[in-house]
Amino acid sequence: MQHHEMRKWLIIMIVAFIALLGLALSIQRPQSLSSVPLFAPSPTPTPVASENIIVTSPQVDESITQTFEVRGRARVFENVVTIRLKEKLSGQVYGETQANADAPDTGQFGEFRAGIKLSDPNLRTNTEFIVEVFQYSAKDGSERDKVSIPVRFVPVVE
Repeated sequence: MQHHEMRKWLIIMIVAFIALLGLALSIQRPQSLSSVPLFAPSPTPTPVASENIIVTSPQVDESITQTFEVRGRARVFENVVTIRLKEKLSGQVYGETQANADAPDTGQFGEFRAGIKLSDPNLRTNTEFIVEVFQYSAKDGSERDKVSIPVRFVPVVE
């Protein structure tokens, strides 16, 4: 019986040794290359959005010139979005216009775009503006689904 007991302990010791060896090797093994990113993905423009208005251009903190375009998608009443440009610090409105979204049917998103022109010759480089895109409520005239994008004015020298 002693021979049987010794054999049992020997098997237990061998199994324990193999388990510890396997554990030690797995801890020291470097991560596989597939789990380590080799490069950072290139950033893609991130739309600024509310529930019913998605603005794809301009982007947050983008530089704008005397003429620029506001683009996006909207699901709004009568397919009309309002675009307003105002100075960030003073709140002075430099212009407001409307654009039509080309939604195929009620409740669906449609593309919109509008060209904006700044004609004030006194504007200074790096003036901060807010581009606001929203819809006026048909019920009470309030501004709804407003998307606000901060931008910076950098004039093109002609």
